[in-house]
Parts: sequence; C-alpha cells; structure tokens
Amino acid sequence: MTFVRHYGRPDLFITFTCNPKWVEVTRELLPHQQYCHRHDLIARIFKQKLTRLIDFIKKGQVFGPVKCHMYTVEWQKRGLPHSHILVWLVTKIDPTLIDEIIKAEIPNPTVDRQLYDIVKAHMVHGPYGPGFQKFSSCHKDHVCTKRYPKSFVDETQTAGDGYPLYRRRRSENGGFTITLRGHQVDNRWVAPYCPLLMTIFNVHINVEFCHSVLMLTRVRTLPCSAFKRTIAWTRCRSTWQVDISAVVKLFGGYSGFRFTKGTPPSYNSRFIWKTASGLILLNRLLLNWRPIEKKQL
Repeated sequence: MTFVRHYGRPDLFITFTCNPKWVEVTRELLPHQQYCHRHDLIARIFKQKLTRLIDFIKKGQVFGPVKCHMYTVEWQKRGLPHSHILVWLVTKIDPTLIDEIIKAEIPNPTVDRQLYDIVKAHMVHGPYGPGFQKFSSCHKDHVCTKRYPKSFVDETQTAGDGYPLYRRRRSENGGFTITLRGHQVDNRWVAPYCPLLMTIFNVHINVEFCHSVLMLTRVRTLPCSAFKRTIAWTRCRSTWQVDISAVVKLFGGYSGFRFTKGTPPSYNSRFIWKTASGLILLNRLLLNWRPIEKKQL
C-alpha cells in the first residue's frame, strides 16, 4: 500500500499472457517438439515481450505519461507465464473517456479484420456453462467465478467494486457476434482489451480501468502468498508422478522438497528442474528420483 500512499490509486490493471503460437516460439521448435518441451524458450521470449510491453507503455506513453508501475509474473498450471501490471498515470483517466481506451466488444470485421481475428482468438471467455458444451475450471457450482457472461450495457459505468461495467451492446444496437464451436457468441463474453496493444502483441491482454484500490490486492498477494512445499505423488508403472502444477511454480529453480507420508524409497531426493529429466505425458510431468547421500542433507 506504499504505492497508494505516495501515488494514489492506480489507473490501469493489465494482464499480459504468454502466447505459445508466437512466431518467435514456433520457429525455434524441432519437428517433434511442442511449447511445453521448451520452458527455457517460453520464459526467455515472454520476458522479452513483457519488457517491450512495459517500455511501450512507459516510453511510448500510449496511455499518457506514466508516473510509476509495478508488476508480478505468475506461472499457470499448464506452464505458461503471465504478468499482472499496475500503471499509475500522471494525468488520471476521465471516466467518460474509458471507451476510447478500453473496448469490451467484438470489433467490426469489415473495418478491422486483423483485430477481429485476434479478439476472436484471445479475448473471448468461453463460452462455457449451461447451454454450452462444457464447463471450465473457472466454474464453481456451475457458476463462472469471473462473472461471465456479463450484462449488456449501452454506456460504460463505473462500479463500486473496482471493476467498471464496460459498454457491451446487443446485436440490434450495433454489436457484433462470433461463431465459436458452433455457438453464437456476443459481447457478453468478451474480456476488456486495448485495440492497439492487441494488434501489436497478438496475445491475451486484459486491460481494466481501476476505479478503486481493490485492484492492488491481486498484484500484492501473488508474490507474497506462501507456497506449500509438500506435494502429492502417485505411482505409474514404477515411475513416480508429480502434479505439474506444483512443479511449474518452481520453474527455473533448484529446490528441495518435503514429501508426504509414503514417499518413494529413495526418500532423500531432490528435483533439479534444469536437468529436464522429466517427460510431459497426459498433462503430467514424469520425474526421475535421484538419491542424495545423507551427509549432504
């Protein structure tokens, strides 16, 4: 909260997600490889893209002069990194000008086909839930925790919980639709974005207007949350199997673990990520356990 005391509430909350289909990634993969086989490549390119995005915002002043910023990087369960960025601007954004910076609607395909295709690929949440083919991990008790689908709104409104109600028009009022997996999707399923950033980076970039300091809690708690070092394991044909979500959070590290009761026979073990001794199979990471002499512990 030191940032808030010195600079006031932030102006923009940006989520920047890695795209495994970036040409910088695909051209470096061998014929038999997928992005999940090259975590080093993913991390390097994402870092370069993130640096470019921050420089574009600060030096390019796409939203105006920047007073300060802060960000965190988090690894998703499938191993792709994404960053949460808070931006403080010298000149505060007038709520009446939000629609000029942030869009939450499907673009007109006849006016900007490139942006239309990018939004269709990266900014449509789902569709999931009742009436559609499947549910998603964001659902709890058959309800989307991200509050999708949103409500139709003719004019952007600032709400009291930190998230504005962005303009999302009906088809009869000028809105457009997209066909995804055999379903007609309207503006209620579109995440807020900045058209300029979407066109440049071709990736999921969620841009939110900060109406209160509540946005700060999400960025602040991510790097401060304690990681549970006890990981569950199962046995699969004499190979010990560890949930990949526990491993990717330690990406790039050299870490020891405390195992639960029933640990493999070579219980004094250490996992060295950089040796890449594991194999990706069915969304699991198969590991080899390496015994360590007790005198080293």
